[in-house]
Amino acid sequence: MSDNVTKPLSLASLPINRRAALGGGAAAFMTMALTPKPSAAAQSSHKVDLFAFMAPKSRNLVFAVTFKTSDRPSEGRVGSDYTVRIHVNERRWTINGPLSTQQRKDSENRCYRCFSGEVFGRRHADEILNAAVVETPPQLVGNAERLAVWAEIFAANGSRRRVGSPFIAELLAQEPTISTAYHAASPKDDAALLAEVLSRRATILANANGNVADPEGHARRLCSHFLPDVIEYRPNYPVGFNFASQNGRHPADDPAAIVATVLTGAVTAGRSSRSIQLSEAFPYFVGPNMGPAKLGRIGATS
Repeated sequence: MSDNVTKPLSLASLPINRRAALGGGAAAFMTMALTPKPSAAAQSSHKVDLFAFMAPKSRNLVFAVTFKTSDRPSEGRVGSDYTVRIHVNERRWTINGPLSTQQRKDSENRCYRCFSGEVFGRRHADEILNAAVVETPPQLVGNAERLAVWAEIFAANGSRRRVGSPFIAELLAQEPTISTAYHAASPKDDAALLAEVLSRRATILANANGNVADPEGHARRLCSHFLPDVIEYRPNYPVGFNFASQNGRHPADDPAAIVATVLTGAVTAGRSSRSIQLSEAFPYFVGPNMGPAKLGRIGATS
């Protein structure tokens, strides 16, 4: 799979016309008016996020998943039991929740550390998310120049939810008929499973905005970039999910405008009004359970 990961995509390569890029408030208004409104499923999809970035001090690699399990968390709530599995190329880490932090060693006596617990989100002041975080020295993932990162979340009832890029999450949210198949699959299955239906959805979005000369060609190009559904991270390049490129994803990145612009072919303004809270110390997310935590069952397999 690592030989077929998505390529970094610059918005400069998209066929966005001058009116869309320079039209200011009018263009932004038309974009909002013509873009199909997100469904309830689409809104729900943004409650799960995958991150890949470099630790600010140690320069180790950090991979994390955040997800919401309750709309009204109560004070002191720990959350339901869950298991998160984070994949990076051929390596994977399995993290069991709901609350644990531990430093571990792999089979070659190399240290890494994991965290699972509650952290603050970005959407409103009392939003609390579950998080699973792995920090690892770069050598634990080998010498690959680019990493393909994806994750799975297993609930206590055995159900599985797969996590990849915000682009595919947005397209899937508007195609609920294939969500079950997607969450049961792995990146190696994506081209056969998703290419046709996601290309059709991207064509609809591009047509609705009227800023792409060849909506079908635009959609095919997007699918070639975004399938298989992984976050690509090149550790030797600046991390950031922004309008220049998408390399990994930092917790401070807010991808909403980037995703909307790329999928519709029309520049879409607007960012979250609240940045996610970060710390310089592991596990880097700020939350109610950042104090001493109970040790849990945390491990890794190659």
